[in-house]
Amino acid sequence: MRFTLILFFSLIAVLFGRENPFVPIDDTVESQIHSKDSGDIVILTDEEAVALEQDAEEVNVTEKKPEIIEKKTKPQIINYQQIRLIVTGESIQIETKDILKKHFSISNPTRLILDFKSDVIYPSRNKKIKISPFSVLRIGSHKGYYRVVLELEHPVKYKVSKYKFGYILTLH
Repeated sequence: MRFTLILFFSLIAVLFGRENPFVPIDDTVESQIHSKDSGDIVILTDEEAVALEQDAEEVNVTEKKPEIIEKKTKPQIINYQQIRLIVTGESIQIETKDILKKHFSISNPTRLILDFKSDVIYPSRNKKIKISPFSVLRIGSHKGYYRVVLELEHPVKYKVSKYKFGYILTLH
C-alpha cells in the first residue's frame, strides 16, 4: 500500500513538474521600468525591453570619450632565504632584517652591488629579472655577509634609503 501511494504521488509530481523551474510560468516575460518623470511603473514586453536596452546602448556608445590607458608593469617578487625583493621599473624594495654594510656600482658590466651583514651561509642564486633596466639578480653568501648583485641594461644613478621593512633602492 505504501509503495502504491509513493508511486502515485511521484507520478503526480512528475506530471505537474516543469522542465526548468526557474523560467517564469507565463510565456510573455514582462519588465518593470520606473518612469523618471512621473514615478509610475511602466510594464514592457520582452521585445520592447530589448529595443529600449539597444537604444540605451547606442546612446551610451556615442557619449563615451576615448580613454588613454596607461599600461603599468606588474612588480616582480623574488624571495630567497632571509631576503625578499620587489622589483619595479623605478625601484627595488629589499625586505630584510639584515643591516646594509655597503653599496656601490661598477660600470663594465653595469652592476649595483649591496652587501648585507649576516653569518648564515646558503647557496648562491641567479634569477633573470623581466623589468627594465634590470636584467639579472645574483645573491651569494660570503663569510660574515651576503651580496646582492643587480645587473643593469645601462648605467643609472641610484639612491639607497632605509624604510620599515628593509631598504629601497631608487633609480634616478
